[in-house]
Amino acid sequence: MTRVGEHRSRTVGEKALQVFGVLGAPAAWAAEFTISYMSTQHACSTGQFWLLKLFSVVSLAVALSAMAVAFRTYQAAPRTVTQDSGTGVGRSLFMGILGLMVSSLFTVAIIAQSIPRFILTPCD
Repeated sequence: MTRVGEHRSRTVGEKALQVFGVLGAPAAWAAEFTISYMSTQHACSTGQFWLLKLFSVVSLAVALSAMAVAFRTYQAAPRTVTQDSGTGVGRSLFMGILGLMVSSLFTVAIIAQSIPRFILTPCD
């Protein structure tokens, strides 16, 4: 039973979005790093460098969407409790803050990792 004014909606979909906000950008970075590493030899032998660039753009889009979800989670949590309160609202606020930090870190990592792909060739 919830008290008046207490934020209660903890559905499975909302929890999944919170987890995506925290883990989406690291997963995008890891997938992009792995797929680009495995595809470099193919890109060099066929000259299809656009594939590597496509992987970078898609992973950046996933990381930015994870950051947007984390920001939405942070904005939706009421500020009546602190993040260490042990309630669902406190966890939601914590997941929003953690998601923003992790997503921004891995978004910068994806951008830094992708800059050479748009300037240099991976061959030689």
